[in-house]
Amino acid sequence: MNATVKWYDRKKLYGFLKTEDGQDLFFHYNSIRKSGSKYLDENDLVEYDLETDSNNRKQAINIHPILTRKMIEDVLKEEKMYLRMIKDANNETKYLLIDENNMIQTREKCMTFLELAEYVGYSIVEE
Repeated sequence: MNATVKWYDRKKLYGFLKTEDGQDLFFHYNSIRKSGSKYLDENDLVEYDLETDSNNRKQAINIHPILTRKMIEDVLKEEKMYLRMIKDANNETKYLLIDENNMIQTREKCMTFLELAEYVGYSIVEE
């Protein structure tokens, strides 16, 4: 199953995914299956398995990143470009591309995560 990271607390080591049907789903740091840094950022796209814990609550396990902000930042870094995150009027995270002189590099005022992914060349195929 696929989901988007709603938020993740790096100090407390847990967070929530937003599932494709709009539900919030708890996950813990130990459930992230990724080499290197196991942190996730808001809007990262992941796939996961579902488990019911001993208190009969559903939670995400075996979380594998599909597309992360870090992956996009690495592509942009090669072009000497960087991300600036902002919150729009609806408190949604949007992204601006800036160059090393802090100049905005896109005509759009801001982009969603998926628009940003497409801009740098990632193709997200919905199943």
